[in-house]
Amino acid sequence: MLNPTHLSKIGKPDLIRLIAEKMNMTQRSSQMFLDTFFEVLMEHLHQRKEIVLPGFMRISIKKRAKRTARHPKTGKVINIPEKEVIQIKAGNKLVQVIES
Repeated sequence: MLNPTHLSKIGKPDLIRLIAEKMNMTQRSSQMFLDTFFEVLMEHLHQRKEIVLPGFMRISIKKRAKRTARHPKTGKVINIPEKEVIQIKAGNKLVQVIES
């Protein structure tokens, strides 16, 4: 299992470079691919469509019900309205990568 203290982050430039290397393409082509991929994901989420990448992840929009809460400093009861949130659920293959 991965140790969280040894994790480092990977940014968009790193993804572009790695995709270019793996697919033997230019970094410009890789950037166009990645930008298009993200654009398509965002367009489908905007249309409230679920995105399913089998084994990898499921991205959907869920409604969070309205609720009441207390302001931590004043203790005053506040109403929190209904809200749409993005839910990302890891697929089996993705989970197995971090468990091995």
